[in-house]
Amino acid sequence: MIADIAASILGALMCVAGGAKVVMGARWPVEARAMGAPAWIAPIVPWFEIVLGALLIARVYLPAMSIVALVTLQAFTLLIVAQLSRGRRPVCACFGSAPALRRTSMTGASPVREAWSSG
Repeated sequence: MIADIAASILGALMCVAGGAKVVMGARWPVEARAMGAPAWIAPIVPWFEIVLGALLIARVYLPAMSIVALVTLQAFTLLIVAQLSRGRRPVCACFGSAPALRRTSMTGASPVREAWSSG
């Protein structure tokens, strides 16, 4: 039961993230490149996230899709860590242009970035 709930939540987040990237239009590939993503993969990512999210929600091949989601999240994390380790602070486009999901703190930095730099 917990696995089903977790799959649904992650699936919904993947769908929202992919949809927000689609809404960004031509800005998404530019921001993806700034994060270090290869140019050829940027147009695929939003649709991949939406399909993966839908499969997680529908629990289609759940064990396999869970592994795909884990590998995907690890790849995103590695891109972010690589940029941070080089001292770069690209714009986080994880949820595309959804302003409500990109709240910044009072210092203007994202809460995740603040936590990273204070740790």
